Amino acid sequence: MATPLDRPLGPLVRLWGLTTAQLPPTNAGPAEIAPFVTALLRESIPFTDSISPKDGRQPSASGWVQKPKKTYPESAAPVEVFERVVSPSSLEEIISREKVARPEKLTPETWACRRSVHVDAATTGSASWAEFIRCYKEAHREAEDAFTPEVVASRDAASWDCGDLEVEIDGEVWSELQMTVCEVRHKIAPAGLLNDRVFGVLMLSAALKGADEFVVLSVSINDLATSPLGSLAKEKGAVFGAYTSVERVRKVGDGIEWIMATASDAKGVLPVWVQAKAVTGLIAKDVPMFLGWVAKERAKAEEERVVFLRNMP
Repeated sequence: MATPLDRPLGPLVRLWGLTTAQLPPTNAGPAEIAPFVTALLRESIPFTDSISPKDGRQPSASGWVQKPKKTYPESAAPVEVFERVVSPSSLEEIISREKVARPEKLTPETWACRRSVHVDAATTGSASWAEFIRCYKEAHREAEDAFTPEVVASRDAASWDCGDLEVEIDGEVWSELQMTVCEVRHKIAPAGLLNDRVFGVLMLSAALKGADEFVVLSVSINDLATSPLGSLAKEKGAVFGAYTSVERVRKVGDGIEWIMATASDAKGVLPVWVQAKAVTGLIAKDVPMFLGWVAKERAKAEEERVVFLRNMP
């Protein structure tokens, strides 16, 4: 029997991205944006489940190939890395089935993925559930701006009022929805040799009702540089790149499972095949960067608390 894990790949959560014309009006109410949000989650949730299915059953053909694990001093947990290539023929099938516009150049879509399981504790080498909620669900862009050295600027370009909207996906109810368009400017190593990259994405977060689980979906907005919504994308000295990602954080037993998968194209002179070789290592480093940063933030907060107590009359 077919399950959501065996559902054909969809047209929305793709590297070819969305256009601003496909977005709901920013003054649309929760009921008006519900079909759009539902379509995005209906594609992204089974995609993350194909990496680590909740029921332990692997789909008939997940396509994920595991690479050697990575370890870092800042993380008590190892980081598993995977790769999945969506072939041009599979993308052609999506285009034909869904009647979507064909990109000018159709190349293999390479997805890099990482998975790690952390102790639910605000301690060195790990992070608590509350810290994951605060930094990844409630303030995702702001947190990544703070702990990622390559980020030189970021902003929200648009947002929607999701209100108390809840959507049902395969029998599960998702709530606490937040949706924005974000722009981020990155430095690209080696410094001075390559132009900065600006990425524009539609970011959607949602929490599974009645469970400790949330997802964050980022889909490339491919015409932001020519849209009134764009700002960083219009600055001189930057190349407009693209990435689409899906992220899931959930409690499993005594730990917290953290999954992120992305397909990206930095554009410019960098060949896609060169980028693909580097991306798995780059996204794995997000784990120690976040855990190292959050440990420093804890220490800073504790120091401020001690100073406050000392100065109390």
